Amino acid sequence: MKITFNGVVLTDLFDGITKINRDIGSGWTNNLQSQVYQGADFISQTINSAKVSFEFIKYGTTAEISQLKRKLAGILNSGEPAPLVFDDEPDLMYFAVIDGDQAYDFDFMKSTGTLTFIVPSGYAESVSTKKSSNITKQSAGKYKVIIDNKGTLDCFPTYKITLKGNTANVGIVGSKGVLQMGSVGKEVTSSTTTTSTKNFSQQLINAGGLWLDSVADDLYFTKGWKESPLTSPQNSKVYASQGVVKFNSTLDNPDHPYTSPNPNKLKNSGLQVISFNPINTFPADALYVGGALQINIPTDQNGDTGAQFFNSYSNVMSVANRFGQGGLLQLLYLDSESHVICGYIIEKYRRSISNILANEATFQFYVGGQEMQRVIYNCDNGGYNDRPAPGNNNAFFNEGKGGVSIIKSNDGVISYQLDGQSRVPSIAPQFTHSVCTSVYLFIGNGKYTDDDFTGFADINGVGSKMSNLTLRAFNFSKTNMTSSTTMTVNKSTLVAANPNKYQKGNILKVDMESGKIFSIYGATPAMQDLITGSKAFGVSPGQQEVDIELSSPVEADIEVTWKERYL
Repeated sequence: MKITFNGVVLTDLFDGITKINRDIGSGWTNNLQSQVYQGADFISQTINSAKVSFEFIKYGTTAEISQLKRKLAGILNSGEPAPLVFDDEPDLMYFAVIDGDQAYDFDFMKSTGTLTFIVPSGYAESVSTKKSSNITKQSAGKYKVIIDNKGTLDCFPTYKITLKGNTANVGIVGSKGVLQMGSVGKEVTSSTTTTSTKNFSQQLINAGGLWLDSVADDLYFTKGWKESPLTSPQNSKVYASQGVVKFNSTLDNPDHPYTSPNPNKLKNSGLQVISFNPINTFPADALYVGGALQINIPTDQNGDTGAQFFNSYSNVMSVANRFGQGGLLQLLYLDSESHVICGYIIEKYRRSISNILANEATFQFYVGGQEMQRVIYNCDNGGYNDRPAPGNNNAFFNEGKGGVSIIKSNDGVISYQLDGQSRVPSIAPQFTHSVCTSVYLFIGNGKYTDDDFTGFADINGVGSKMSNLTLRAFNFSKTNMTSSTTMTVNKSTLVAANPNKYQKGNILKVDMESGKIFSIYGATPAMQDLITGSKAFGVSPGQQEVDIELSSPVEADIEVTWKERYL
């Protein structure tokens, strides 16, 4: 038996070799996970390192034996695994290192010993390099390689590809993996910061006694409304400091017992004028006297005050149950200098019973300033509210209706709806940029002289005060509000592959054993060219197919070599 280690024939140093120990395989270690009650689950299996040993005999003098020991120690001290070859398997070698203390005995002119090697990998590999002779072109840029692995373990070939044209990338595909190198089209993600603006509306005031219990209505409706000492911004002869406007949850006028059978009637609680100052305190030039409340537009969620654009709903009940009753209700939308932007009034003159207009009220819609535009609608108020009466039927401000919506929108358009139906809007470009900061409410009675009623003689009597002149609901929404949101957006950009990444004459080399790739002349490290998802892979024992594909339809010279491995 001839045994060679690291190029030195060890058996030439001895007179005999006995008991060569090369076990079956190299041993296996199984990784198991114990079960709770019995047995275990299999996790994985690994090949152990292998041990190879043999015994030797050497005859000679003490000096000769001592000389042999020194020489043998120098040969065995390789410092790293080196080829260990037995001539009964001349094409196999173990990469081994001497291991542990080496046994040695000397008896007159005869010495014996045992040399023990450890093979860290646990397997032997072929001394000669194998080369595939079965490489066929399938189509332009596509090749099939047959690898005949006669070993008992996977082999890891080296692929050498010499290009005859330009290509973007090269891929190697086998049953156990895919490795691709070069340039491919890919999406590159970048982050950009953008600001988006959205429009929305926010209700800033919501007050009303239409659908709430009267006990709770007072706190709910009057929140935010304050007494206003101002003379009416719309008419200087309407005095707002001559009475008290306050929430009233019931109608206590005996002329209006409120027994209407109308099933759709709304609640009658709301803001009314409930008392007047003494007659002798009324200004001489007064047309109407009463009280006023004012509510400031609250700050919106952006922290801004006032509304350039808005949509406001109010609900009024206006009823005169006797001839001669008169009254005025003003709802005015003001800017920061108390100038009127828009609004409306309901006005009923105090006339004699003989006057044909004795029980008729007028609705007037206003748009801005001292020279106000008016849209006038007459609504007959009388005959016990909406009960049928000859010629007198309150169609707008009765128990079941009374709704008025005012909308200020872009380009100076100010429009209104009465009883849910739109009317012709007013175009007032001069008010496009006007900002509503407060809403003014006046409710009061008139000062007139005619045949039947003189001065204010019965100003607090049922003959002059309106049976019911009530603001029953009010809300205000700011529209066309804007808010900005800053956000980070991921943007994907497609980067095309470089079709000339590898050029004619370049040599590409893939070493599956080390997992390294080389480009240009097969010697330049090119791990940066490894495409994401690629991995080195082996080839199983037996005849196996591996495909090599170039992204361009060009030809290439291909060489595939490997070392076989044996347990």
